[in-house]
Parts: sequence; structure tokens; C-alpha cells
Amino acid sequence: MLVASVTRSDVRLEESSFVEEARSWIKSQLGPGIWETLAEEVSKRLFGRNCLIEFEEIEAIAQATNASPEDVHAVLTSLASRPKALVKREFYRWDGRRRIEVPLEEVSRHLDKREHSPSEWRDWAQQVGVAWKRKVDQ
Repeated sequence: MLVASVTRSDVRLEESSFVEEARSWIKSQLGPGIWETLAEEVSKRLFGRNCLIEFEEIEAIAQATNASPEDVHAVLTSLASRPKALVKREFYRWDGRRRIEVPLEEVSRHLDKREHSPSEWRDWAQQVGVAWKRKVDQ
């Protein structure tokens, strides 16, 4: 039986490759400058604890990079929607201490209500979290 040995340098190389791929993609889609800085910050955070960025962290990322929360959201959305996505957007709700994924069909159904029934939308949205997770099955 073979046992894989992962060294710190392997992890650093993987992180560096991930950061460069994200930065290159964002530059090709949104241009150079602040977008590359955002892509690098987002990528490094996605390589950190849990490989995850919670919706609530968008403001902190924006402040750390001198960008707007909308710009951070644009970078996350682009990384999640490229042909070979680097990031997966997940919707979830809490069931006690367990995080339960909310199916995209449910999200779509409620998004349709946002315009026509704002209070119903808000009631539902307050119970649902959004996070972006680094895809590790590259």
C-alpha cells in the first residue's frame, strides 16, 4: 500500500498555483489592478481555515484590499462561474450545530419571490447563509 506524503512545500506550491490561476482568470475577465489584488486576497483566504469565505467576511476583505464589497462579490462570482470553477458557492441553513445545504432549486424559487414578495424573501433569506468554498477536486 502506498502512502502519500504531503510536505509544507507541496502545500505552498499548491497554494501558489491556486492563487496564480485565480489571479490570471480574474485579470482576463475583469482587467488588471485592483481585481488582481482582490483575486489574490480571496485566494489566500480560500486556502486558509476551512477553505471557505462566509458572506459576512466580504466586508473585511473589501476593507483589507481598499475595494468595495460589490467588487469582492464580483471576484467570488467570477471564480465560481468560470468553465472549470475554482470556487463553489454554497447556500446553507443551521440545524442545531449542523450545517445543512440548501438546494439550488429552493434558492431559485425564493429568488423569484424577491421582487414580488420582499417580506417573504427577507424571512427566508434571514435563515440562509452563503459561503464560497475552494474546490479541491481539481
